[in-house]
Amino acid sequence: MQNRSVLSGNLSFLNLGDLLQMLGANRTTGVLRITNRYAEDPGLIYLKKGNPINAQFGSLTGIDAAYSLFGCIDGEFEFTPKQIKKEKVIKMSRMNLILDGLSMLDEGRIKKIGPVSLKKTYSGSVNKYDAIPLVKGPFIDYVYIVDEERFANNEMIVEEGNHGNWIWIILEGVVDIVKKTDEGELVILKLGTGTFIGSFSSLSVRGSSRDITAIASGSVVLGVLDKQRLSNEYTCMSGRFRSFIVCLDNRLKRISNRAKEIYLKKDGSKNFTKNKKLIIKEGEIQKTSAYMITQGKAFVARKINDDYFNLLTLYKGDFIGNMPFIDMGLEPYFASVFGSDNIILSEIDLVELQQEYYQLSHTSKNIIENSANCISAMAMQALEFYNKGKMPILHTGQ
Repeated sequence: MQNRSVLSGNLSFLNLGDLLQMLGANRTTGVLRITNRYAEDPGLIYLKKGNPINAQFGSLTGIDAAYSLFGCIDGEFEFTPKQIKKEKVIKMSRMNLILDGLSMLDEGRIKKIGPVSLKKTYSGSVNKYDAIPLVKGPFIDYVYIVDEERFANNEMIVEEGNHGNWIWIILEGVVDIVKKTDEGELVILKLGTGTFIGSFSSLSVRGSSRDITAIASGSVVLGVLDKQRLSNEYTCMSGRFRSFIVCLDNRLKRISNRAKEIYLKKDGSKNFTKNKKLIIKEGEIQKTSAYMITQGKAFVARKINDDYFNLLTLYKGDFIGNMPFIDMGLEPYFASVFGSDNIILSEIDLVELQQEYYQLSHTSKNIIENSANCISAMAMQALEFYNKGKMPILHTGQ
């Protein structure tokens, strides 16, 4: 059974980006085999706990092979669960790999594998939403769903600034995640099936203030999650783990606000590394633990050319570093961390935190994973705003 495929299909129905999101969200370990009748050899992507660690396609290996396989838009896939002994050579997060691959394919930097007649053509205009990251979730766990709600195209689901203490899961359709600006409503993310609207912060007694607007993009069906059941599970978590969840939710709020600032050219990150010390260097995974900020501030930054760009500012009570059970697409794989002169850190016991995470229900783990994926996607979008300048992506309801 271990060597038999458990999932197969056609990439024209489920593209590689969607497939990697689904396998990743379910933390699967095994080999994804991709075949295309116009390619001489099959492509292989090796996954460990849902994350691509290596790939092979013809003479290409590692990240180059993984990117090239996004060009197999009309091929067959087959996933086989098995132990993986391949070396981890793909260092970036799953979500960053997916977003980069899809962006490179859209821009023509990845060759589509097919007959000569299958060329990329346009009708004279490009859909303004093509550049917005789309996050999808794992297989839907219906155990926690107590009701369903339907929303028509352009109908508001959640409004920024309002309060609410419920969480939805998207059963059908796509939802635009929007930030209000003086220039209109800025779309920073799109959520697809299996993802969540709301987080554990929504379960507070008074209900947290929503920091985004959610609008149906086409017809949408949402599943209402059992609030009491989730609240009971949240209450049973240790204070340490609840603090971790609060920090994760804070990161999500801050990265959405940061993307908005960058879009409006209010990033204020020029020469921000002055009088700051490097705590975590991008790519130095082996040297990285996780820490709680007990004093001062930390700055999660991405190096662009010869300078650093500040993606996120963190404060007392927030965490930094490598959380082995959750990947936010930032430090240490994809970003560095600087600290203010007065920063003081305390090391986090990752063994206990990880053990508690694995004891959670499937739905609770998916909610946490959803927050991490959204952080990763919004960070990528913030970088897109910075690199390309303003883009006409205000929500129009069309």
